[in-house]
Amino acid sequence: MWGMAYESFLRIIGITLVLSQWSGITTDPGNFILLFLPLVIVLSFLQARMGSWSVLALMLLLFFRLWGIFLWTVNLTSLQVQSPIMFFPLPLFLLMGFYCVNLDKQRQIA
Repeated sequence: MWGMAYESFLRIIGITLVLSQWSGITTDPGNFILLFLPLVIVLSFLQARMGSWSVLALMLLLFFRLWGIFLWTVNLTSLQVQSPIMFFPLPLFLLMGFYCVNLDKQRQIA
C-alpha cells in the first residue's frame, strides 16, 4: 500500500471487510453493520461517476430487494429466524460494485 493513492486504500479496506463476511466464521446476517463502510465507499465512487439520482435509485432498489429476500425466506416457525441466503446478496453487490469502480478507473487511465 505504500505509495498508492488514498482511493486504492479505501478499496482494499472495503474489499477486506466484504470478504471477511464469507470467511467461514459462523455469524448472523444482522452483523452486516460492518458492511456499512464498504457500502458508503462504493456509493460515493458511483456517485462521482453516475450522479446522485442514479445512486439514490440504486439505494432504494437495494433496500427493497434485501427486505424482499428477507421476508420471502424468513421462517417464523423455527428458532432460526434468518435464512442463510441472506449472507450473499449484500456482499455480492459490494464486490461487484468494487469491481465496476475498479474497471471504470482502469478505463480512465488507459
